Parts: sequence; structure tokens; C-alpha cells
Amino acid sequence: MTERLKGTLNPETRLAFALFSLALLSLWVFLPQTTLSVRDEANYLGVAQFFLSEEGLDVTQSAVENDGLVPWITRKHGRAIPQHPLGLSFLVLPFLALGGWKAAFVFSTLTFLVGGWFFLRLLEREGVPVHYGVLYFVFPPFLLYTRTFMADVPSMVLALIAVYYLRPDVPTARSALFGGLALGVALLIKSPNTIFVLPLAVSTVWRAGRAGSLLAAGTVATLVLSAAAAQVGLNVYFLDDPFSFSYDTSGSFRPAHAGTNLRFYLLAWTFVFPALWLGGWEMLRQRRRLEFGIVLSGILFYSVYTYIDRDASRWLGWIRGQRFLLPYAGLMLVYYAAFWSRKGFHSWVRRVSPGALLVALALYAFAAIEQRERTEGIHRAQQWVYGRTEPGDAIIYNRDSCKFVHGIFGPRVYYRLDRGEQFKGVLAALPDSVEQVCVVETDHRYRKGIRYAANFAARGRGSGWTVTESHDLPDGIVLLWAERSRP
Repeated sequence: MTERLKGTLNPETRLAFALFSLALLSLWVFLPQTTLSVRDEANYLGVAQFFLSEEGLDVTQSAVENDGLVPWITRKHGRAIPQHPLGLSFLVLPFLALGGWKAAFVFSTLTFLVGGWFFLRLLEREGVPVHYGVLYFVFPPFLLYTRTFMADVPSMVLALIAVYYLRPDVPTARSALFGGLALGVALLIKSPNTIFVLPLAVSTVWRAGRAGSLLAAGTVATLVLSAAAAQVGLNVYFLDDPFSFSYDTSGSFRPAHAGTNLRFYLLAWTFVFPALWLGGWEMLRQRRRLEFGIVLSGILFYSVYTYIDRDASRWLGWIRGQRFLLPYAGLMLVYYAAFWSRKGFHSWVRRVSPGALLVALALYAFAAIEQRERTEGIHRAQQWVYGRTEPGDAIIYNRDSCKFVHGIFGPRVYYRLDRGEQFKGVLAALPDSVEQVCVVETDHRYRKGIRYAANFAARGRGSGWTVTESHDLPDGIVLLWAERSRP
């Protein structure tokens, strides 16, 4: 058995990393999120808030009348079920309990920094000067998605941790424990992480078993199989199906998508970082076939998935479009750094690395400002909704509005519409004790059916209610206030 994890980062690198981390966290303090920007965030945080509530996880809750935590879609037997695996919601519980919903985004930033630490350690182990670590910190997709609370950045970080502890030599028992934990958690936060979890786990168990390290092999196998069993158990509990988990998206997997998506990913990995695919060439040169196979499998898997992250700006589109490839981009960057290190760019990279870290901070600030500008409309809507209502008031909204109409912003009586045609029935069925109601509609890609709020505002009355105030905001948002009509 080989003890691979010798060595430590030098004091200069540790100081630079500490200062950069402090600066990045300070930027978040000055530029925090003002609202949720992605529908997935609403689902993850909703599940986490359920775990913190006294009632716990309530799978009998109505998909229409609920407490606004909206991590639910209706499936079998009329039950409400989570839209995503539960692992990420568990991880963020301490942050949510201590600092509320905004603290979840501190978790994202800290996760990114943990990934940076392991990236530096991977470079050190591969014999690459650590100043090449700036490649990780200036990679635009990492910085952009660090501003979100989703499973993509944590998946990337867990992949780096697992590779650090489990590859390429036979791990020690201690390394097997940490690497196996990383693989198990990765499986629980995102099911497609099986793409890198399965080959890393099987390879490690096989190599450790052949080397006679039964403790290491058993540790990895036990942790990964336990995570898989937990996932299967959740599938059975929520879906009555051991081998599926709900992903409520508008996307689909079709071979017809492959040509367009492969061209897009090739262009993104050519221009966002000059020829990032050279990392794959370096993997092959160093005979890291497993790592190369993992990256290639990830690209092929997502090449047949409906591409939904396009952007009006080609440059921003190339950055945003790499969301699903983040775990594989992290591995590519390690060997991309090794490629340029082998070409002898050490002194130049060392000279520019301090300036590159400043560029990374500037890119993070740009991503924060762009995010705040992009979500200004829904932030205004959030302020209007929760400024006009009090606990116990009724809010009718559609599923696209969950980024700013959400139980984490305040306790209300929420009525969520999956289709616009439900509006009249829900409005007419409101209890007689409800004298006024806030109606919200967002016109986005998930909207189904008629535009109920816009039509109601145009008519001014209906189903025993009268519109007293209405607003049209950016992003297709319609807000209105209605009072019950009395004879």
C-alpha cells in the first residue's frame, strides 16, 4: 500500500489562500443575494425548511393549498413528493438554522473554497506548481454558479475530494474513509453523479482488494452502498419505485440533442478557457484512463439532455451552459494545469497569479452584480407581496413564481397553481373568512395553461372578487390585489 498524501502546501500558498477566501467572503457580505434566482433553489431550501419545522416532512400536504415551501409535485396516489434528492437539503441545515435562507449561499461560497483547497493539493500531488491553482479560481462557470444554491458546485468539489483521496494509488484506510464519504454524499445530492461515483468506487475496491487492503476496500464499498441503499429507500418511500427519482424539468433525454450540445460544449471548452480539452489529452498522456473515461462519460451523458441554459449573449451562454459539466470541468482543470506546467510556463504563471486572483474577485463581483440586476424584477415582486401581506393572508401563485413567493420568506396560506385553468376554482373555493387575496403570476417556460392573473386584472372582477390594484413587472410578472365582493 502506498501512502500518497504526503506533503503540505507552503506557508506562502496558505496565506494567499486565506486572504483570497477572506476577500471572497467579504464580497458576499457586501453583495448578498436579494432573492432566489433559480427554481431549483426554492425546492432545495423548501425541503430543508421542512426538516427544521416541528411538523417535519409532510408528504400528505396538498399540492394546491400548502405552506409555500414548494418542494412538491403531485405523483402517485395523489401524494406530494420532493422534486430533487434530499442530500443537499440536509447539508445546508446548520446554515439555514443559524442564518436563514441567505446563509445557504454562504454554504455555496464555502464549498467553492473547499474545492479550491483540494485543487491545490491535487496539483501538489501531481507535481504541478501550486500557482497554477489560479486556473480554478478564475474559471468563470465556477464563480457564476458559486452564486447559486444548487448541487452543481458541491458535486464538482466532491469529485475533486474523491479523486484526491482515492486515485491513482491504493488508498490507506483513512483515505478510503474520506474518499468513500465524498462518493456517498455525491450520490445523495445528485443522482447523475453516479457517472463518477460508480467508476471511482469500483476501481478503488478492485485495486484495494487486489493489494490485500481489505479495510480500505470494505470502507469504500460500505459507504457507497449505504448511500445507494438510502437513496433507494427514499425512492420507495416517496415514489413506490426503488430505481427512480423525480426530476421535474422541462428537459428530456434524446439522441437528437447530441449534435447541437456536443458542438456547444466543444466551443465552450475552447473559448472560455483556451482549449480546456487539452486536459483530456494530458490525462491520456499520463495514462489516467479512468479520469478520462469519467469526463467523457459526463459529456456524452449530458449531450443528449435538452439544452435549456442558453443566453442572449454567446459569451454568457458558454459560461452558463457549463452548469451540468462542472464536476468534469474540475477534473479537466487539474490536467489542463499539468499540460501547461509540462510546457514550462512556471515563471510566467507565477508572475501573473496575484493579478489573476484579483481578476477572480472582480469576476465574482461581476457575477453578483449581474445576478442582482437580472433578479431585480422578482426582488421587487417579493418586496411587494410580503410588504402587502401578513401571516395568515392568502396568496395564489403559479409554480414559476416560487423564486419570490416562498415559505422561507414568511408564513402565509399559499395556493399553488400547476395550470392557469385552476385559478377560477381556487379563487371561488377560498374560505369565507378570507376577505382579500394576493394573486401572483410569472410567465416563464414552466407556465402551463391560460394567463389567469393578466386576464383577471383586465376584467377587474370575477368569481365573487374585485381587483383593487394590479402591477405588471419585468420578467412577465403580474401582481394584483383583490377583495371579496359583497352584495
